[in-house]
Amino acid sequence: VASLRQSREAFDQFEDEQVDHLLNNLMDSEWVVYSKPVISQTQTVVEYLSRYTKRIGISNARVIKMDSEHVWFQYRDYRGDGQHRVMKLNGEDIHKAERERTILFRRVVQMMQEYEFLVLPVSQVPPFDIADEYVKEIEGQKMHTYIDWMQSCYFISCTGLPAISVPYGFTPEGLPVGIQIVGRHHQDFSVLQLAHAFQQAATGSK
Repeated sequence: VASLRQSREAFDQFEDEQVDHLLNNLMDSEWVVYSKPVISQTQTVVEYLSRYTKRIGISNARVIKMDSEHVWFQYRDYRGDGQHRVMKLNGEDIHKAERERTILFRRVVQMMQEYEFLVLPVSQVPPFDIADEYVKEIEGQKMHTYIDWMQSCYFISCTGLPAISVPYGFTPEGLPVGIQIVGRHHQDFSVLQLAHAFQQAATGSK
């Protein structure tokens, strides 16, 4: 936090009082510190950061083998019997997927020129029974896979926009409900600001 106070140029679009308020809140928070050994080699940095991609569609752990034209990876077939299967993709398949994702990203960025934030539900249902593997149906709509019941969340992940989920309140049964705040491309700090303001205003809401 002391370093952030000295780096005023990083907050040049904000008033000093706003920056001080945010940093004071950071100082008042209890932090769990997790440190890594000093990273000095480029390859070590790349390997360290790559560990954060473990939740993407094709992570290193899922890749079974590859050659000059194809990659084979393992996935769980929730639309079938839930067993692990192997899929093979070639360069054209991956290129097509990346092209479609780029088109989506550009359309969303254009839309966000009109709207500064989107405020959306995190998932379509409140927490469900731990004995249920996943939600099979919502309002008569079949959910074919484990992730279908949280489409409202992973759809946003596909856009690449900064997003944060915050507690919103509780259902009549006392189950927690969250919302996600989505901001413009590279406007992560603005998302954090709105999330903080919302959480302060919504504390104790039902």
